[in-house]
Amino acid sequence: EDVNRANAQTGEEVFASWKISPRLDRWRDVLNHQYLPLFGATAAGVEFDYVYPMPQNREQDAMELTAKTAAWGVLVANGADPQDAAEVVGLPAMRTIARPPPGGLPPGTPGAGLPAAVPAAPMVAAAPAVGAAAAALAPVTDAQRVVIAYTGNIIGETDPCG
Repeated sequence: EDVNRANAQTGEEVFASWKISPRLDRWRDVLNHQYLPLFGATAAGVEFDYVYPMPQNREQDAMELTAKTAAWGVLVANGADPQDAAEVVGLPAMRTIARPPPGGLPPGTPGAGLPAAVPAAPMVAAAPAVGAAAAALAPVTDAQRVVIAYTGNIIGETDPCG
């Protein structure tokens, strides 16, 4: 038959989910429940596990992360606490940095009256091209910066926009 990428990928996923994963689960259970107890107190608090051998669908992961950060951005823009919003949409806990109020620091505050840092040039991100059409460039939002930084860390690349 005609084998294309979609058919090959689906076949690989079905094989892994119906054959490989159950076998690995059985081996893990045998090791944890029959072999590990032979070590007595030395084995307390440890277990055998495995790393799922199927390669993850990176495109699907990236789309999911983009959707989560967009939802996070909408929640935060509408007044939600950033940490609560991250928890609701399923993002990892992130540090937030307090920003000065829009009018600057109040008089008497250390650093008030000093010139503000020069803003960085706006970053741009390319939208996915449809067919042969060129992608339109749009300013990158803070939520998209989070996606870029997070996916860069996952993939092991640096920020493509910076």
